[in-house]
Amino acid sequence: MNRHDPPSLAELAAALGTTVGSQAEPEDRYLWVDGLRLHYIEWGLRTDPAVVLLHSGEETAHSWDVLAAALVDRYRLIALDSRGCGGSDHARDGRYTEELYVRDVVGLITSLHLADVVLVGQAYGARHALIVAASQADRVRGLVMVDTAPEVDPAATEEVHSLLRRTLSVGSYEEFVRIMSDHNPLRTLAQVCALLRHEVCQQNDGSWTWRRDPRTVLDSASDDSEMSTPGFLWSALAQLRCPTLVVHGELSPFLSAAVANRMCRTIPNARLETIADAGHLVAGDNPVAFELAIRGFLQELEERNPIR
Repeated sequence: MNRHDPPSLAELAAALGTTVGSQAEPEDRYLWVDGLRLHYIEWGLRTDPAVVLLHSGEETAHSWDVLAAALVDRYRLIALDSRGCGGSDHARDGRYTEELYVRDVVGLITSLHLADVVLVGQAYGARHALIVAASQADRVRGLVMVDTAPEVDPAATEEVHSLLRRTLSVGSYEEFVRIMSDHNPLRTLAQVCALLRHEVCQQNDGSWTWRRDPRTVLDSASDDSEMSTPGFLWSALAQLRCPTLVVHGELSPFLSAAVANRMCRTIPNARLETIADAGHLVAGDNPVAFELAIRGFLQELEERNPIR
């Protein structure tokens, strides 16, 4: 499989065993926040309950395609490309901090006049979702934090950053596919190709690179804002008032079972879901189990507090 024949979403879902709703026709949309044009993908009817999806630091809004296609018949799903990633503008001043990412999410919620929203975040996106949920309690009815914690193993973080740095220039698309397939053997070749078509681009010299601001890779450890500190994030967990699902990838080097349980004890209203056969990027590693977990949590929210 190469760039000329990536699977369609329907083909990918069929291969993975996930579902595709009848309304699975996403639209690319844009909004402006602090002078940056941010890209997001919208699925479903605007009258349905809103779910905002925030990707990890190494992926894009398209990392949610399989989940969104499965849930679209019941929910309005909005997957944001964070600043510097995917189809969103690069920051002109090169600043990428927790505070700015959070401001972008709040800008999205405000611009779209979202109320009673559910936030679902993977890894770095889960930290942004956490801060928004803690500070915008009147707007957020539920939170899903996927494989993240206030403190993560520096070695695991450095492994990801090292991979991104090594792949800032790759000789061919096929080589890119091989590298990413080797990096995560839990993913099928079809999954890798489906995601990479949105995540990489060809440079003038014929080589391939990430479709993101390289400063998000080269300066990945430069965020010294208060919001990025473990103390701030543990405090934010304790301030949560909405029902929260903590999702832990059983094979993840980033989040241990012990820390995941500590998070659930800290959050006033939380439960833990451990996904078997999944590493750090849970949504793609075991999409069937992940879909069931998210669908179950959303149904619980509706039973507790239906949107009128």
